[in-house]
Amino acid sequence: MQNDVTSIGETRRRFAKLEQIREEWRTAMNDLVREYDAEFTDPPITLRIHAHAGGFALRWRRRGRGSKAGGQSVFTLTSEQGRRVIEHLPRPAQRRLLDYDRRAMAMNLHAGIATGTADRLRRYVRVVETLEAWQQEFGV
Repeated sequence: MQNDVTSIGETRRRFAKLEQIREEWRTAMNDLVREYDAEFTDPPITLRIHAHAGGFALRWRRRGRGSKAGGQSVFTLTSEQGRRVIEHLPRPAQRRLLDYDRRAMAMNLHAGIATGTADRLRRYVRVVETLEAWQQEFGV
């Protein structure tokens, strides 16, 4: 493995590309939410984009204000709360919700990878800029 130092310029270009990719995933997520809303006009849960830790992900939310006792305001269908929702739906609705969830989780994976990589690049730029400032300050 070669130990090359990545330039700040190259890092910023990669960061800009990742931001573009993140925006594309956000758009795809919005499209999926609109598709879900068009298909299910009165569902027990809604699919929404949830912001967290500098990123975003598709999550399920109970309809109405708050959630039932012991439940989270946002959840995944693979949680116990999600299972309780799914088991009370007709088979065709179960099949469709599981399909939406599979698609949502794939989008979350790709958006999360882009977010994580962008965060690492951002930290890298900060460190390199600090090192360069210290080199100038110390004359080395």
